[in-house]
Amino acid sequence: MGEKIIFPKNYEQYVKKAVAAFQLGRMEESLPYFKEAYQLKQEEKINTFYATALYQVGRYQEAKEVVEDQLAFYEKENQLYAFYVSILIRSHYFLQAEAIIKKQLMRKGNDSEKITWQSLLGFSKEEQKNKQVSQEKKIADIGKRVLSMMDKSYQEQSDLMKEMDTIPFQSYLKLAKLLLQNPFVSGLIKATIIERLVNEQLDEAIEITWFDQERIIRPKELTSIEENATVRQVQQLLEEKIGLNDPTLFASVSQEAQLHFIFLYPFIEEVITSPETWVELYRQQYELDYIGQTEKLPHFDDLKLWQNRLNELILELMS
Repeated sequence: MGEKIIFPKNYEQYVKKAVAAFQLGRMEESLPYFKEAYQLKQEEKINTFYATALYQVGRYQEAKEVVEDQLAFYEKENQLYAFYVSILIRSHYFLQAEAIIKKQLMRKGNDSEKITWQSLLGFSKEEQKNKQVSQEKKIADIGKRVLSMMDKSYQEQSDLMKEMDTIPFQSYLKLAKLLLQNPFVSGLIKATIIERLVNEQLDEAIEITWFDQERIIRPKELTSIEENATVRQVQQLLEEKIGLNDPTLFASVSQEAQLHFIFLYPFIEEVITSPETWVELYRQQYELDYIGQTEKLPHFDDLKLWQNRLNELILELMS
């Protein structure tokens, strides 16, 4: 019970269409049929066709997964095992590939087999060089665009940050330091960078420009925005003061508050010196029937100035 019912005619039709497209060199066309056929029946022969088609169209990670579903079968035959290793190399699993290659070279085998494995070892080294060159070009390109990102919109800057996340951390760190010191880079971008450095537990003094001030931070000693004690206190007060009575307004104010936290990070508690007053200022601004004397609350004037300043930054982003 619960087992997939195999309809022989369906399976045969999928195989027939897949193989026909494969033999004509139309690999992309063959793949959906191989997939359907293999899901119905995990035959070794179909596995090899399916993996080969995936390999030919450059879907190496998927090819690896398909082969590993029947890996014991591939290990029995030298050429099939070599094919698996070539998939590992293309997928950039170099250590795994070379461990197999070295093991195979130590085995007794004929000259043809040794040539195959020696060739794969050379292929692995060459692919590693290609990857390094490609990575260096990518880093240089991203670095060039990072240096001119101040002329771009916030969305373009945000997209560039996602690209930065794909490069090695040491390269990321070099670019991050430049951005954190630049007074024209959005505070939202800087907060994203700092949180990454916090997650990496970077134990290094980093210079940043924060609201026209030159500051020093040590990421390892910081918490994330989410874990910040002041942030949690404000969120709790928002829920108590607004959320229980008006969930819709609570959602809207919480979103604005989150943007404020991001802009202020990593010195949130230096600005929000009274979470109670900070929340009352939101209520004064958004609750139509609000009754309160916020002017008498602690640090009212300073906190109101800060909220106004932050809202101006948000408007600039939206313009």
